[in-house]
Amino acid sequence: MNGKERISKMSKKWLIKSLFQLMNEGNYDDITVTNISDNADLARRTFYRYFKNKNDLLDYYYNETINEYFAELNNLITSNKKISFDMVLQTFFEFFWNKRDETRTLIKQGLFFNLFLKSSSNLKSVYKNVAMPWHINNDDEKIQYVLNFFIGGYMNIISRWLMKEEPESSKAISKIVYDAIKKM
Repeated sequence: MNGKERISKMSKKWLIKSLFQLMNEGNYDDITVTNISDNADLARRTFYRYFKNKNDLLDYYYNETINEYFAELNNLITSNKKISFDMVLQTFFEFFWNKRDETRTLIKQGLFFNLFLKSSSNLKSVYKNVAMPWHINNDDEKIQYVLNFFIGGYMNIISRWLMKEEPESSKAISKIVYDAIKKM
């Protein structure tokens, strides 16, 4: 990575951090590009060099988060000969446990569901490329129904779990979900 790429990456990181700080203090709808830039100690032109508006910045965060999760999932898949649903659940909940502060902020702002909407196209390709005994094959419509079912469940579990004052550990919540699904 050259100097310009490093500066670009750091500027984007500072802008995201600034946005989340401001969302913790007030309403997303009231936050301006000027607020974000000033809070990050960056010029507005720096903001506009990378993003069209604050929604574009938030989409960037969503995409980075989705890519980070899929990289972890891919690492799990490539490092294990036999992958189980329990392992996928643990990876999922551990990922959101590690991002619980940002996740709580998104939930409070009513922006958390958008993260899952952004990930739905990636989920279909992961679903198709990860062979699991319970998967449906060769029927995109049925696959989408299954994914929507899981996305809704995951979203609601994460919202309830991470908004608790003292949430269970990621291992504990993973076990609760896995044990419930096993009984079905």
